[in-house]
Amino acid sequence: MIDMKQQYKGLLKRGNNWGIKLNYLGKSQWLNTGIPYGDDTRKEAERYYDKHLKTNRKRNSTIQRLNDRLELINKEKEKIREKSRISFHLEKYLTERKNDPKIKQSTMEHYILAVKSLIAFTDDMYLHKLSYKDMAALTHSLALRMTGYGVDGYLARIRAFLNWVILNDEEDRFMNLPKVVMQMKLLKQGKKKEKRAITKQEYKQVMSFLDDGTLWGDYMVAYLTFANQVGVRLSECLKGTIKGDAWTFVGKRDRVHKRSLNDIQIALWTFITSKLPTDENGLNSPIDIKNLSVRVSKACTRACRQMLLFNNLDFLKRYELRPEDVYGLSNKKIDRLGKRLLYTIYAKEKGTTISRMTLADKREAKTNNVSFHSIRHAWMTKSVKEKGVENTRAIIGHSDIKTTMGYTHMSQYETSKEYIKN
Repeated sequence: MIDMKQQYKGLLKRGNNWGIKLNYLGKSQWLNTGIPYGDDTRKEAERYYDKHLKTNRKRNSTIQRLNDRLELINKEKEKIREKSRISFHLEKYLTERKNDPKIKQSTMEHYILAVKSLIAFTDDMYLHKLSYKDMAALTHSLALRMTGYGVDGYLARIRAFLNWVILNDEEDRFMNLPKVVMQMKLLKQGKKKEKRAITKQEYKQVMSFLDDGTLWGDYMVAYLTFANQVGVRLSECLKGTIKGDAWTFVGKRDRVHKRSLNDIQIALWTFITSKLPTDENGLNSPIDIKNLSVRVSKACTRACRQMLLFNNLDFLKRYELRPEDVYGLSNKKIDRLGKRLLYTIYAKEKGTTISRMTLADKREAKTNNVSFHSIRHAWMTKSVKEKGVENTRAIIGHSDIKTTMGYTHMSQYETSKEYIKN
C-alpha cells in the first residue's frame, strides 16, 4: 500500500487553505491551491496535486511558473524599493523646486552638494533605513575636512530636504524620518567665534600692501576706502544706483537699502563700479558683479596675509626674510607662507602641531585673520560709539538690533588696555 504522505509530499496546511511546499535548488516555495483546508477537502487537494505535480514534466512546468511569478514579484518590490532611495527623492526635489523664482541657482547647488554627500556616504541607502547613527557618522566624516559652521550648513540643507520628503510622504513609508530630523539638532558643530574688527593700524598696513603703484592697486585702495566709509558688505559695494545723494541697492535676503552718500563717496562708488561691464541697457550682470567681488576678496585676503607676515619677525627669520621683503614676495609665496603662519598660530593656541591638524582645523585656521568683512565690523563699532546703536541699526539696515550688537565690540585685549590706562 502506497504511503499517502510520501505520494503527496509537501501537501500541508497553509493559512486557511491547502498549500504545497516545494524544494527546488535548495529553496522552499509554496504553491497555494486556493482550496480551504479540511478533511473533507483532502481529496480535492490531492487531485490538484496530481494535476500540477504528478509527473516530472508537470512538476518542472509548475516550478517554472512559480519562479517566473516570484521573479516578477521581486522586480515589482525592487521598483518600490528604488523609490525609497535618497537619489530618487533628490531628483523629485530638484524637479519641483528648480522653477521656484524665490530660490537662487547657487542656493540649489548648495542643496545638491549637501544631499549628494549623504548619498555618497550611505551608498544611496533606502530612506526608511536612515537612522540618527548614519547622520552622526556623516557629521564626523564632514568634520574632518570642514569647519563647524560648514558642517552645520550641510546638515541644515539635508534637514530641509528630509523635511520635504516627510511632507510628501503620503503613504507613510518613512515613519522614521521625523525622529531622525529632530535628533539632527544634537549634531550641531559650529561654536560662536569672536568676530574681528580691523584696527586702524591693521587697516593702514593692509592699504600699504594694496597700494603698489599699479592701476589695480589704485582700484583696491578706492574699494577699501569706500567700504571703510559706508560699512557695507564686499559685493554690495558694486550694486545699486545713485540719484542725487541717494544710493539704493539690494542687499542680503533681497532687502532694499537706501543710503545717503557725500560727494567723495559718490565719486568712489562711481569709480569702483566703472570697472564692471554693462549691457546695451547700461546694466551689470550678477555674474560680473560676483566675479569682480571675488577678485577683490582674493586681493584683500592676500594683503591681510602680508600684514600678518610683516608683523611676525620670528616666523620670517625661519625663511631668512625681513619685514620689508614681504612687499616684494610673489602672490604664490604670500599665499604659501601666509597659510603656513596661520596654521602655526592655530597649532600653538590649540597645543598641537601642524602635522596633527585635520583638514577642518586648517580651514578654521585660515579664518583666524582680519578680512574685508572686518572693515564692516570696525565701521559699526565706531558708529555705535558715535551715533548710538539704534541709529547705527537704522543706517546699516538691520531689522533686529541684536544683529547690530553682534557686529559691535571691543576685543578683550583692547578693553583691558583701556582699563589699565585709566
